Amino acid sequence: MEIPNNRFAQIIKDKSDLELKSIIENQDDYQEEMILAAICEIEKREINIESLPELKIKILKVLEDRTAQEKEYEESKNYNFSIPRNLPKEIKYASYIVYFTVMLEVVEIYWLKTEFNFSFSLGAASIKFPSYLLLILWGYLIHIGHNWTRYLFLSIKLIGIVFSIFAFKTLFSSPIYIIQNLLQFIAIYLLFSSKANKWYKEETREFKNTATNKPS
Repeated sequence: MEIPNNRFAQIIKDKSDLELKSIIENQDDYQEEMILAAICEIEKREINIESLPELKIKILKVLEDRTAQEKEYEESKNYNFSIPRNLPKEIKYASYIVYFTVMLEVVEIYWLKTEFNFSFSLGAASIKFPSYLLLILWGYLIHIGHNWTRYLFLSIKLIGIVFSIFAFKTLFSSPIYIIQNLLQFIAIYLLFSSKANKWYKEETREFKNTATNKPS
């Protein structure tokens, strides 16, 4: 039996019967493809080795499993930044809340301008713009269901609260700022709810045609 695309097939053809038997007897020293090529050559030469059929089944199973794992890994890379179809509503709502707080960031600038005569300029916008991008990014990362994103989001949020203590007093008098933070902590609560924890721990990220690895 010829095995297509076996890179050891031509090498094995030049081996003697004794060398082929040695490969079978010392199989731990050889790659599975090499062993399979030796098995096929032994069958072709009609050399009688009692354990050969069982060994062939074993090697074919190992190679089949490896091929399936490689295929699954390649598919998982394609879906790595896609939204799973089985994402729990708690995680979905958390991502929506984060997206909504981006809108509140824009409203907050207008509120500061009207209530405190906050001067809006390109410089002020450039200061706020990175926070917009960060929130949008974090909403998306939460939405695609990777486990690590919730821990990083929580860490960044706590650090942000600490730094806000040293910020302008107008920030603390802004109701929009308070609402924004409350919403983000609600999002964090949803991300660490029992249903979300169960999904992150036990489920796989499922897509249209495949079920990939557990949430990373």
